[in-house]
Amino acid sequence: MPLTPRDFAAVGKQGAQWGFLPNLNAAATHGYNWGQTIDRYTNTFATDRVRTNNFYLGSDWMLFGGLSQQNQFKQAKLDNLSAEEGAWQQRDDVRRYRRASWKCSAVKSASVPQP
Repeated sequence: MPLTPRDFAAVGKQGAQWGFLPNLNAAATHGYNWGQTIDRYTNTFATDRVRTNNFYLGSDWMLFGGLSQQNQFKQAKLDNLSAEEGAWQQRDDVRRYRRASWKCSAVKSASVPQP
């Protein structure tokens, strides 16, 4: 089923709501390094394997952004309302078209003489 403007508006509204919450990011890496290198103290080859682990955790939260978050949320609500009205308008147009085609077919069948 294809996405409708109502679906896009709902996603935009939900994204605007989530925009008020802080961001949280995390990462972890694990690695091995091995090979030959020259030991600078003994001037001989050294073959060591080194394991590395790195962890990262970060967060940010915008306290004040010039009311942009509030304006985005208001715009998303208006987009959602507009999409709802558009859906109702489409339903109404289909009903009017069906009603008009039914009346037109009723008039044609009444004006055609029966054999």
